[in-house]
Amino acid sequence: MKETEFKNKNFYRIVILIVGGLLLKTIFITFYYNQSVGIMPMIVQFLLLVFILTKHKYARIGIIIWTTLFLLIFSVIQLVQGLVKNFNYGIDINWLEYYLLISVNLIVGTLVLFYTIKTTKVIIVNTNQESEFSELPKHDIENSEN
Repeated sequence: MKETEFKNKNFYRIVILIVGGLLLKTIFITFYYNQSVGIMPMIVQFLLLVFILTKHKYARIGIIIWTTLFLLIFSVIQLVQGLVKNFNYGIDINWLEYYLLISVNLIVGTLVLFYTIKTTKVIIVNTNQESEFSELPKHDIENSEN
């Protein structure tokens, strides 16, 4: 059986906090603003959180894909959209908070991505458990069945 090994327990906890926090934010926004678009990211974040908590073999690749898509690529798309709006409607200081939030997403996403690649790996876990008869000779086991 394979599972994901996190070499750094603090990083493991931080990833759980990041994914869990973003899941709570997505749940709140989806139901408070009644936006059905948030259902898909909510399902993805929930499944990723379950994979991480159970150290499933797909947790590592899930973190890498989720970080790349949701924290990096979508943040770059939002940044480009904001810049286009600013160039069309004029630069406004009120957009500073928007750009800071996107910058934080990009920095956190980059750190999580590189740290996941560096400190996690999928390992093979031996699940063969010794039975109580494993130390008996074979003829004793056959005689005990009668």
